[in-house]
Amino acid sequence: VHVHTSDPGAVLSEALKYGSLFTVKIENMRNQHTELSRGAKEEEARRTFSKPYGMVAVANGDGICEVLHDLGVDEVVQGGQTMNPSTEEMIAAIEKIDAQTVILLPNNSNIIMVAQQAAQVYEDTDRTVLVVPSKSLPQGITALCAFDENREAGDNLENMTAALANVK
Repeated sequence: VHVHTSDPGAVLSEALKYGSLFTVKIENMRNQHTELSRGAKEEEARRTFSKPYGMVAVANGDGICEVLHDLGVDEVVQGGQTMNPSTEEMIAAIEKIDAQTVILLPNNSNIIMVAQQAAQVYEDTDRTVLVVPSKSLPQGITALCAFDENREAGDNLENMTAALANVK
């Protein structure tokens, strides 16, 4: 079971009602975020970028990954329903892209928060990381179709996010 909570004790107490616990791993996400943020900021201070935009999407399966690459996605993080990638995996994908602005497409409501945490690591750096809160692959593909490399980052974020409402 993978759980995000501000009160791990309550989760452990509830779990113990159902039986013994064999392996427990508790990590402080705030500390992890701070450490990752510090490292990213130091790295960003020394970097120049070769292109204005890059894209990271979360998906699973060779076929959909190929479609996403054809639509301009630079890096695909493996994940989806019940397979939530970590903040660290998102940051690793961002780091592979040599772009000033990186747009993240989580493509699952459970992954939006992870994408937002990864984007926060790049606050106060030379790189901009934006999250389009796509909740499904059809929304992610629709957002990609709304992207225009000739527009400003904020305009693209607005247009791509607005496009999500067109998916039923």
